[in-house]
Amino acid sequence: MEPQEFCRRWLNADQEMESARGYRSKCVDLLSQVTGIDRETINSKWGAGVKFAKMPKQYQKTLAYADMIREMLASGAKSHPDILDMVMQYLKPSR
Repeated sequence: MEPQEFCRRWLNADQEMESARGYRSKCVDLLSQVTGIDRETINSKWGAGVKFAKMPKQYQKTLAYADMIREMLASGAKSHPDILDMVMQYLKPSR
C-alpha cells in the first residue's frame, strides 16, 4: 500500500487536508509507529511531501498488513462492539 493512501485512510483525510499545516508530521508519526522506523529517517530519506516516494518497498507490505487488520477490527466492531477489547485481553502476556 502506498504511504499516501495509508495516511489518508488512517487519518481520515482527503486531498485538501493533506495540504493543511501539520498533516505531514502526523503522517510521519503514524508511519514511524507502524513500521518501527525512526521519524528522522522517514523525514530525511523517504522523500518530500506526503507521497513518501522513496519509501522502501518492503514497508508498503507492512502498511497493507496494518490496514487489513484495521479494516477487520472495524468491520468486526460493527457487529461485535467488544471485539477490540477481547483481542487486546488475549494478546496481553500472562503474568
